[in-house]
Order: sequence, then structure tokens, then C-alpha cells
Amino acid sequence: MIFYYQTLHCATPIEDGSADRIVEHNNLAWTQRHRRPEHSLKLAREAEKFGRRHNDKAILRRSLVTVGACYNQLHQGCMETTGYLREAITLCEAAGDELLLGEALVELGEALICTHEYTSALSTLERSITIHQELGLSEWEVRTGRLIGRAHIGLGNFGDAMQKLMTALEHAEKLGFSRLDRFFHTDSHLEHSLLLNAIAAVYANMNEFTKAIQLYRTVVRNSRKAHPQVAAKALYNMGIAFESLSNYPSALDTYHEALKLHEKIGDHTQVSITQIGIGRVYVAMEIFGAARSALLCATNGLVNDQSNTTFYADAIHALGEIYLRTHEYQAAIDCFKQVETLHQATRRSVGAFAWLHRNLYLAYKAVGDHEHALHHHELYHRMNREHLEQTSTQQILELMIRFETERAVKDRETLYLRSAELEQQIAKRHAIEAALASAKAELEKRNLELEKLSKLDPLTEVYNRRYLNQTLAQQIADTKKQKGALSVMLCDVDNFKEINDRCSHVTGDEVLRTVARIFQDTLRPVDTIARYGGEEFVVIFPGLSIESAGVLTERLLDAVRDYPWHTLHPTLAVTLSAGLAQLTDHSDYENLIHQADQELYRAKNSGKDCYSPRFAEKVLTAIR
Repeated sequence: MIFYYQTLHCATPIEDGSADRIVEHNNLAWTQRHRRPEHSLKLAREAEKFGRRHNDKAILRRSLVTVGACYNQLHQGCMETTGYLREAITLCEAAGDELLLGEALVELGEALICTHEYTSALSTLERSITIHQELGLSEWEVRTGRLIGRAHIGLGNFGDAMQKLMTALEHAEKLGFSRLDRFFHTDSHLEHSLLLNAIAAVYANMNEFTKAIQLYRTVVRNSRKAHPQVAAKALYNMGIAFESLSNYPSALDTYHEALKLHEKIGDHTQVSITQIGIGRVYVAMEIFGAARSALLCATNGLVNDQSNTTFYADAIHALGEIYLRTHEYQAAIDCFKQVETLHQATRRSVGAFAWLHRNLYLAYKAVGDHEHALHHHELYHRMNREHLEQTSTQQILELMIRFETERAVKDRETLYLRSAELEQQIAKRHAIEAALASAKAELEKRNLELEKLSKLDPLTEVYNRRYLNQTLAQQIADTKKQKGALSVMLCDVDNFKEINDRCSHVTGDEVLRTVARIFQDTLRPVDTIARYGGEEFVVIFPGLSIESAGVLTERLLDAVRDYPWHTLHPTLAVTLSAGLAQLTDHSDYENLIHQADQELYRAKNSGKDCYSPRFAEKVLTAIR
């Protein structure tokens, strides 16, 4: 198809022949945008400058569409591309240029797909296909239908995507791929390869990887020489399919083949993206050195590429998985938190977030941060449940779409097969729901375990200080409200530094564990025992006066003193010193702990292995 745009009468005089030369360059740039996009971009930018300088709207709007189309071919400047094309659309609408408007809308739709704005892309492409139908341009309907299919893939509407792509393929076969090559100034049946590539992507997204791989191989065979960029993209997608099938040797070979083509083409962005795939496969094969090398190359190539934030996040996530598997937990947490921030700028599905939170849960659990582990564990199961529900619902909807589409043309036997397939999908949905119920029960069990761990001191397995603070504050409030009694004991192991120095820190840790067990065996079930810090412990005695608490404290000191410590070390002897305080109407948490600490200080000064204050009368009945 030959394009010719006459220039408008300009406000500034134009030299003889210059406008005709620019129009010629403009048309040449458009016709060569597929074969020589870099050269076409230079010609189109020259025409754009001329159009702006001389206020020639016809030249300007054609040059803007061509600039946008060249950027689409080069897969760069996606955000900038939409700016050029939106300006072109405004100029075409003002001039009533329906032919160029339709072309500009197609190119804008492709640019929006590149920036993952799939909903906007769909509305833009639907508008363009209406224009092309009115103009009788069947060739543009094929290309627009393919792009609509790609937008549906981005939205996860795989049933709609397959329907649009198969319709476009049938339409293209009727027109003839040679005719499409002549119309779009391409060669070697480019549109056929692009359609097969998109259809293969639908199969891959629907987990039909064998069918996808067969189509990708056809694309590579047909386009390796004439369209190496298309072949390289098909090889990359084939690598993902092999990776999904856990066929890691084939995935690695395919990714490396794609990498060589991208390097030969000079597409540095795709080189980095392909290295992410290579890194993921090495991680799966537990070859962590090679994985780290590939992923670091990928991150260096994508770090400032805002249009590929999603891929950059994937590379950081894979690095985090390496650190997690090599027990570098803090480095793993740093990577996963960075990915969590990056995901806010992407349009990823909830399923992608689920795996991120699972890895954060594992990393925090490994470092003993049970509070954060619990938080991410809950997020992982909630998001995974939502993802499974959405996926199963989408599968049934897609099947129903195909079922309705084929009803009018398929015979009774085919309808029966489709009905059986639908029933299988519904049965799968029920199985998923059962699995979700089981997962929910397991989640609740794990949550209880994590909640318990978040309250316990990991060494002694009694409550930690964080839990003590919460519990003591609540018990003080409850005791005052009920006008009851409450006492607190603060104690520590006498000469604990000397024990560590003389008998070793390992023995010191075992002393603390044993003292904690003596506490649990000696005191009442209602008493709260917590490690306050170092060798210090706190006990809350609900319902006891300070005198009654003193009886239990003395019993505890006796039990510690009489324990056969020589079984841990021949020269080891362990005693406790303790301070007691009783809740009054005017005391609070800080006053109570401070008073007990003062009494502990007095006990230490009184020779240790005792408690303060002591009382002559021991109230035994109150604690039985």
C-alpha cells in the first residue's frame, strides 16, 4: 500500500522541493519500520522537526505515528512512545484523518501493552478495529486482532485471548500471509510467526506446555534468519515452558540459545531478561555460583530501566532465594523487602505476591523473628487462597466461553465432550476448595505455634520480656478493678558471670534452662514466669499478698540450692537472690518492677541466696 500526504499551507515559507523530500522520507520511514527501525526512526525524527518548525500538520502527524511505531519495533522508550502517539491521535482527530488515526491507535495499543496497561490497550485497539472495518482494511484487522489477544493474555483472560487469536489466524489464512507481508512491508510471513508466538503464550499460560513448545519451535524455525528478534523471543518463552516442566537442562540450553541471538541483535534489555531465566534455572539446580553471576548481570542491566521494573524485581527475588538457600538470611530478607517495594510499581497478580511472602516467612523464621514470620505466613496463605480461587474461577469461565462459542457449530458428540470437560473443571474446583480448607486448618495450627513461639524466650522456653510487659500490665488493671492482691518477684542467678567464666558459657546456658525448669516444677500453674534479661527472671503471683509470695519464693530458692548441680559440672553450685513487691492502689507496672528491683538489691547486699523483704509469719494457707 502506497502512502502519500500532501503538505498544508504553512505559516512559514518552505523552500522548493524540501517539503516533497520530507514527505518522501516520512513514507520511506513508515515502509521500512520493520526491516530497518533504527534508520526509519532517524528519518521520522527529521520529518517531525520539519513539521514542527514549519507548522506542517500533515507531515507532523505522520512522523509522530512513525516515531511511535519505530519505538515499538525497537522495544524501547515505551512511556515516551505513548506521548508521541497520543499527540498524533489528537492531530488526526482534528484533521479528520481516519486512515492515519486507525494506524496510530494500533501503535498506541501496542505501546500500552508494553507498559502493561492492558485495559487501556483493549479500549484503544477496539476503537482502531472499528475504524479499519469501516475503511475495509482487513489486513489491519488481523494485526489489531493479534494485539487484542496479547492484551487479553496480559489480563489473564486466556479464553478471550485464544478466541481473538484464532479468529485473527483464520482471517490471515484467508487473506494469505504473502499479501500481509506486501501490505505491511515485511517478509517471511512475519505476521504468521507473531500470531503463532501469541497462541503459544496462551497455551503456556493455561499450563499446556507441550503444545506451547511445539508452536515456539515452529516460530524459531520460520523466523530465525529473517526475524531473529522474533525467534529470540520465542526461544526465551520456550525456555520458560521447559522450566515450568522442570526440564532444567532443556531450559538452560534454550535460554543460552536465546541469549546468543539477543546479544547478536544488540538487544541489551532482552539479554538481561534472559539472564534472569538462566539464573532461575541454576537456582533450581542448586548451582548457586553460576546463578548469582547471571542474576547480578541481570540486575546491573535493569537497575535503571523503569519500563522493566517487573523483571528487575524477578531478578532481586531470585537472588533472595539464593541467599535463603545458602542460609544468608538477612541478605535474603533485604532482597525480599526490596521486591515487596518494587511490586507496588508493577501490575503483578496476587499469586506473585504470595510466593514473596512465603519466602519472607521462611527467612524471618530462620532468624527467630517469630512476630514477622507470623505476619508473612498469614499473608502468604491468604494471598495463595485468593489466587487459587481466582484461577479456578477463571478456568471455568474460560471453558464456558469456549463452550458457548462452539455450541452453534459443533455436533452433539463434541458438545458432550465439552460438557464433560466442564464437569472435570468443576470437580477440580471442588478439590481446590477442599485443599484450601485443609490449608486453612494447617495455617491456624501453624499460627498458634508461631504465636506461642513469639511469646517465648528461645533459650529457657519460659515467657519473654515482651509477653511479660503485656501480661503484667493487664493483670495489674484486672487486680485493681477486682480489688484483689498481686505480688511480683524479681530474681537473678548469683555469681552468674563467675559461672560462665569458670565453667564455660555452654554450662551457663544450661544453668538458665535448668533454673527455668525448676521454676515451672515448683510454682503454681497460675503464676507467670518470664526471663527478664540475662540471668534475671520475673514471676507474677496473682491473688497473693507479699507474705504469701515470700513463702513460694523461699521454696523456690531452696529447690534451686538443693538441685544436684554437680551433674553439670563437678564444682558447680547455684543459688538465687530475689526481691518481692506487692501491688498497691498507687503503684503501676514501673513502680512494681522498680520496688522489686530495690528489694533484690537489698538481698544481694545481705549475702545473696535469700530474698527481701522477709516476714516472720509465713502464710501457708493462702497459697495451698
